[in-house]
Amino acid sequence: MVKMRICLCFLAVLLTASVCAVSCIVRSPVESGRTVSALSGYVSGRIVPTLLCEPAVAVSVASDVDRYLALTDAGKETFEAEKVFPGGIRHIDDNSLNVKGVASVYSDGQRLGTPGARWTVRRAFYDMDGYGSSCYTYYNSGYDYYSTVWEIECEGDGVWKVVLMDDADPDSEFSSEITVRLSSEDDSSRDYEVTASGTRTEDVYSASGRTVDGPVTVRCVLGSLGMEVNGMLWSVRPVSGQFNTDFYRGTEHLDYCNYTYTSGEGITCETGLKD
Repeated sequence: MVKMRICLCFLAVLLTASVCAVSCIVRSPVESGRTVSALSGYVSGRIVPTLLCEPAVAVSVASDVDRYLALTDAGKETFEAEKVFPGGIRHIDDNSLNVKGVASVYSDGQRLGTPGARWTVRRAFYDMDGYGSSCYTYYNSGYDYYSTVWEIECEGDGVWKVVLMDDADPDSEFSSEITVRLSSEDDSSRDYEVTASGTRTEDVYSASGRTVDGPVTVRCVLGSLGMEVNGMLWSVRPVSGQFNTDFYRGTEHLDYCNYTYTSGEGITCETGLKD
């Protein structure tokens, strides 16, 4: 077995499974010529974003919208929106907002932290010059447009069940179980503990990922949304915990790719291959 250090930076709001756009599909890294970098690239570009990063992003964006909607009219007048929503916001209706460049967020009229509350977050991106753009848009004007829809259900104080309702990837199917818990928050970031498992299937091939020995902590750096507007990045990345992925052809186990995230060491990747 081989271990290698990988310095990965999960850039931008856009760490979705499709947008992190590793062009290979499952059959590419697991057939002849597969390498450690191909396996790890598929996991970091397709599996980790969908199971770890995007659920944290969806809850974090919904939390900002929840706090804004709860303000009085006078409070909204004095609210410094550019610090939270640099790209701007647009009211869809009394209970829903479009956060330009990030997401459309629909509440059910209850506060996000109310047990039983169900919110929907619609994320979208477009292809630009033939590759996945790292800028989200909700103003579809001549670009190929894709969307990912998340449903967030509050299960208790600071705990949400997150379900991928629409993946919009025509080449694969995805199933998942995801729980997101807010573990800490300050003026610059939020840390979420994400417990997740899920499988992406493409033809007869599949990749099944899961958190191991507890949740993975995912950090969302705040105040830098609307990347296409001001050139800033919204960093979202796993910072501690273990996440394992197994590759299959039907029921045949082909390989694995295990990530260990540590704040001091970064990321360790282990597979059954030599690169």
